[in-house]
Amino acid sequence: MNSFDSIPVAEYVRVNIKSIFSPFMGTATHKWRSIYGFDSKTLKAAFERIRDTALSALSQMEQSQEERSMRWKCKDCQYVKHFTEPVPLETAGRCPRCKSTEFRPSL
Repeated sequence: MNSFDSIPVAEYVRVNIKSIFSPFMGTATHKWRSIYGFDSKTLKAAFERIRDTALSALSQMEQSQEERSMRWKCKDCQYVKHFTEPVPLETAGRCPRCKSTEFRPSL
């Protein structure tokens, strides 16, 4: 197991963002400015937009990994709560019959 597996991907990117972009800063900035006419502020803004987009995508991936279901079955009384779209367990709340909070996804 490497260090990448032990922390969430978004946290890894946030912590290591400077090391990821460091090859593009410094002397490379002068080359970009002379070739493409960009200054360091423009490059920094572009890299920050790339970082924000990547972090947003990573957080959406982490959210999609949580278990969702359109039907949640009460573990105690077997009552099935139905939803119009897949929802996480927290949305199921309490069972209307027995008031239990323990559900499992029903396929």
